[in-house]
Amino acid sequence: MNRPAYPGVAGLSSSVFCKKEPRNTKFVFAEIVDYVLAVIRPDGEPVTFVQVGANDGERGDPISRHVIQGGWRGLLVEPVPAAMERLRAHYSTCQGLVFRGEAIWSEEGRRDFHIVRGEDVLSSFSLPTIMMHELKYDDLPGMIETVPVVTRRLDSLCRETGFEMADLLVVDVEGCDDIVLRTFDFDRHRPSAILFEHVALSAEASQAIGEFLEKLGYEIIYDRHDCLCLLGERFEPRLVEFLGRVVRAARDN
Repeated sequence: MNRPAYPGVAGLSSSVFCKKEPRNTKFVFAEIVDYVLAVIRPDGEPVTFVQVGANDGERGDPISRHVIQGGWRGLLVEPVPAAMERLRAHYSTCQGLVFRGEAIWSEEGRRDFHIVRGEDVLSSFSLPTIMMHELKYDDLPGMIETVPVVTRRLDSLCRETGFEMADLLVVDVEGCDDIVLRTFDFDRHRPSAILFEHVALSAEASQAIGEFLEKLGYEIIYDRHDCLCLLGERFEPRLVEFLGRVVRAARDN
């Protein structure tokens, strides 16, 4: 019997940011993200970043090229041991990087984490998020191993490692991005830009985190999968408006 057609994770999403759009919007959005990463430090100094859910630094990673070419300094958080091994190898020639194998959660302690063997980029605390991809695989449940992991709050881990004052915060944790973002200490410091995946968030969670970030002063530009949040006081308002118009035009055409 043929497997039902997989509509893509965006086709199953209930996120308020997941608007129907032509395929070219994804490429336009990616170009805008790449541009912002190139200009995030107008003084030309190396960018300081925090990346949660770094996986191996290669597959679909929006910052890898900039980290390597720009000599960026950063904290990379990845709880899957096999992915962490590949991540360290990927950045083996880079200086100024700190690698941590804990997982970020709202409380510090231990919590069950679901690792997808052979496709560990899908690993998550959220089993329903993993199962959104079930139609792509013959036996996705059989690929999942549940293991306890050490959990840390991001504010605590940033203080411990000296990365409280990051220019950029990147989060891609398969359905738990809002939880991770809320553990960053925005009262102490607000990164110039935030990039996170919204596609696996519920309508309620995606709307709430959007409102939370907007109240902090961020302008949000998005495609069907990700949100790029730019701090109004750090970017020229006309530039932010222009970038938003470009994505909206791509979405409408």
